[in-house]
Amino acid sequence: MTRHGNSPVVGPGTPAPGPADTPEGRAGKISTKTAQISIVDAHLKVAEVESRGGKVFRFWSDEPPAIGGQDAYPQPLHYLVAAVGF
Repeated sequence: MTRHGNSPVVGPGTPAPGPADTPEGRAGKISTKTAQISIVDAHLKVAEVESRGGKVFRFWSDEPPAIGGQDAYPQPLHYLVAAVGF
């Protein structure tokens, strides 16, 4: 356990962070993201995400031929792995 002085940094009495602890909450704004997913073909999908300013971003996803896709776009897991790095 990491300690600062005589008290634990994290322990049973540590409160969970809430919305006010986020950068958006501290600024008085809460940011919520949603995506609209559409199935174009069996394994081809497109996600549309709207930014705070109203701009819509589109993300295409496909699967490899081994499971029936065309491998034309990244697989869904590729986006997840990349998001961790961002």
